[in-house]
Amino acid sequence: MQQVDLIIAAEQALARESALAVLVKRPPAWWRSTVPGMFLFDFLVRLADTRRHTSRCMAVRKPALQAAQAMAEGHARADVIPELERGVAVAQAELWPVSERLHVECAKLAGLLADHYARLLGVEGVGYLELVGKAYHERAAYEAFLSLLDEAERRVEQILAEEIPLRKRDRAKLDAQCRELSARRRRESEVIFPQDSES
Repeated sequence: MQQVDLIIAAEQALARESALAVLVKRPPAWWRSTVPGMFLFDFLVRLADTRRHTSRCMAVRKPALQAAQAMAEGHARADVIPELERGVAVAQAELWPVSERLHVECAKLAGLLADHYARLLGVEGVGYLELVGKAYHERAAYEAFLSLLDEAERRVEQILAEEIPLRKRDRAKLDAQCRELSARRRRESEVIFPQDSES
């Protein structure tokens, strides 16, 4: 399905770009440029950070997309959700220890994304932004979804910060990446629905 490839590519690109944007906004200390070979070390650290953020984002999105495909094929949402919850639990367990609280919030986030993806799979388009425009028709409807998505991601991020031992700097980076992700989605909304932003 062409829409599935478009959705996966768009979500991975959004996760990568938001991680890189945070790294670029935090320039390295001046002395790092004086150490020979430090640029290579910095490059590898940035690459690892970007991959970690992308895999964390996709851990919920891939099972959600599979659930959306099942719904698009005619399966009832009530039948798909238990399988979605199991898929999210497996994907999350590969990244970090999953508490019941974290699992519940990740499952809610995945359910929200599954409904969004099912909506996108119901339309035709040549790009992700075109799919969103055709699926939502107006900016207010899409931004209502984005508000729900931001809130769900904020709850997951808050539980992660409480349950997983992270250094203060890593917590700040996680928070900045989530804020950047949200800001980039809002900018996409302005591109998709330009006439709504002008009025």
